Amino acid sequence: MHFFTYDNWKIHKKNCDSKLEHLFSSIEKTFLCKGAIIVKDRISEVVKFSSVGQSKSYYIKRYTESGRKSFNFFRKSRIASESSNLFSLDKMGIPVPAIIAYGEKRNNGRFIAGALITEGIENTSNLAQHLNDHHKLTDNKKWLYSVIDPLAQHIATMHKNKFIHRDLNLRNILITTNNKPAIYLIDCPAGGFRWGPFLKKGIIRDLAHLDK
Repeated sequence: MHFFTYDNWKIHKKNCDSKLEHLFSSIEKTFLCKGAIIVKDRISEVVKFSSVGQSKSYYIKRYTESGRKSFNFFRKSRIASESSNLFSLDKMGIPVPAIIAYGEKRNNGRFIAGALITEGIENTSNLAQHLNDHHKLTDNKKWLYSVIDPLAQHIATMHKNKFIHRDLNLRNILITTNNKPAIYLIDCPAGGFRWGPFLKKGIIRDLAHLDK
């Protein structure tokens, strides 16, 4: 029986130098990278990785299952959706972590493995954790509106472009921890473009998630 193996691993050369290209040159190398495990579940994990000679850290999201139904055959995987969605948000001018490399491997249409590497942003925390650690910030109106105003603009831009995040929770919003916070959106594999009643429903859902 002939087995067809499909590997679409891609390096985003705009965001990396030759050393990074070599370090993350294949999906196999990416799965060998070791670091602190940030999140782990049955089908995926996120690892914070730092390499000797590199001043920056990188976040590697690795999947061993597609995260979709239909027996992992042919349907677009979560890792493919997330990388595509981050590129879409970036094109809209919405801040997201820089993508270093991404892709997946399939065998006869069946998902084998996938990964997404993004550059770490220094001095950041997800908004849920940051507010938990510094709960008195909610009493600081100047700080509060310095977060609310740009976040509202990013969400309005996203929805104006007919894009729905579908998991717009505080933990999926990165914020810099300095005196002038900057906002980044992350982790949106379930998101995508919607039209008509699906767009309206999606906007309501996004805002309800954020409000909750």
